[in-house]
Amino acid sequence: MSLFFIASGYLDKGLRDWSEFKPWLIKRFKQLLILYTSFIILITIYKIFVELIKGNGFEWISKNVLNLVLGGNYVSGWFSIFWFVTCLFATQILFAIIHISLKSNSARFLLIGIFYLFARVEARLVSSYDIYIPWNIDVALFTIVYYAFGYYLRIFIYTIFYNKLIS
Repeated sequence: MSLFFIASGYLDKGLRDWSEFKPWLIKRFKQLLILYTSFIILITIYKIFVELIKGNGFEWISKNVLNLVLGGNYVSGWFSIFWFVTCLFATQILFAIIHISLKSNSARFLLIGIFYLFARVEARLVSSYDIYIPWNIDVALFTIVYYAFGYYLRIFIYTIFYNKLIS
């Protein structure tokens, strides 16, 4: 999954200022969360049908609907593959806020590094106490490192090739 977040960061064009944030956020919401919700609903309908045939459909619904809303570590089985969608959404929002708020790359790298260190500590605490954070938002503190790597890798590659073309 690290490569997925690197590729996502590589494809990110970046936001220049706050005026771009709201339209971008609405677009990302539509692209990720509406599709996410649609697939969850379709799979849930199919899963209910399967569970009804087995004789325990309504029991399954009562146990799993809240988990589907909370996402992340709360989902399992057929839905466990979807953890990364909400995590990607949180990662993109966090990266956009950092990118718009901090103009210095050094400050951005420092803050992302702090997030990574905090995530390491938080992961130990969460796993020790069996705590689940909705939508895997806490994992975004890890994945932002890979996302930022992809983003700055694209800029680095572009700069190298652009400079070679000019000279």
